[in-house]
Amino acid sequence: MNFMSKNIFVKTRLTIMLLLLGIDLFFAYFNNPLIVCQIHGDLGFCDYPRLPDLPLAAIVSIVAIILFVAYCIYRICWHLCQKFKIDYVLLKNILLNSLIVIFAISACILYFFDLHRTLPSVGTFLSYPADFSNNQNLIGGASNVFVAKVIAQTGNKETSVGPRTQYSVEIIQNIKGDLSGIVTLDQLGGYKNGQLVTVEDATLEGYLLQPGATYLLATRYNEQENWYTLNPHPNASKLLSSDANLDKKELKALVDKDAKVKSLEAAYPNEHLLDADIAHNNTRNNYKSLPPEAKAAAQSRADAAKASFNVSATAQ
Repeated sequence: MNFMSKNIFVKTRLTIMLLLLGIDLFFAYFNNPLIVCQIHGDLGFCDYPRLPDLPLAAIVSIVAIILFVAYCIYRICWHLCQKFKIDYVLLKNILLNSLIVIFAISACILYFFDLHRTLPSVGTFLSYPADFSNNQNLIGGASNVFVAKVIAQTGNKETSVGPRTQYSVEIIQNIKGDLSGIVTLDQLGGYKNGQLVTVEDATLEGYLLQPGATYLLATRYNEQENWYTLNPHPNASKLLSSDANLDKKELKALVDKDAKVKSLEAAYPNEHLLDADIAHNNTRNNYKSLPPEAKAAAQSRADAAKASFNVSATAQ
């Protein structure tokens, strides 16, 4: 085999190795739903981007370290060959072939787990940044919490975390925030190719919001889309009424008697903000930032809720 053929052979193996490494990274990072989920800051159950937060200097440093390690391995191999009279070409072939085999096996393993990942009716796996079964965490991780009546389903959008369904809803009462009139609500999940996609462990029956029904909803505002994304945690929503004929006054009377509403009102002054929200200055409508009058009104509702239902800020 002449020099040119050997050179092409080595380059081919290096290309195969880099391709397999890329496949490994794809399955281990980019195709991992828990990680993909993290690039959506408007989703209350997701953290913030990891890679974009790295400054250019850090990325250059990481690349430099990788290159330095590779050079050190090369020099070590070279000295071993010189000291023990080992054929350098043979050692290089062994290393390249070993890396190709390792990357190929790891790619197959990752593909196998990705292919056989259990999904509930084609579901989306979630990574919550806090225990949202605690009402203080739930309301702290939300930008707006309100009671609203669903008017109609208005859209369905495919995203990297699966389909998302949009609704027009009428605000009945605010717990956190100051919304009024008709707003757009976004829900993770929906129909794709005739099959319902839900979040992990969600109940299929009644998963999508029903027009005419009234719900308690903990949401996060998406400025880009101008909609409010529902936190999919089971504690983040509650069906208050399925009766589409109730008017706003009747619904308000129903809301005033609901223990879940009262428990969230009680939790608001003692909310636990997400660390990621604090770091990114995204603590919209947090209690401490309220004007004095609004803060006094929220505290009054919290005190009344505790007195009326004898609940603590962490009650369910």
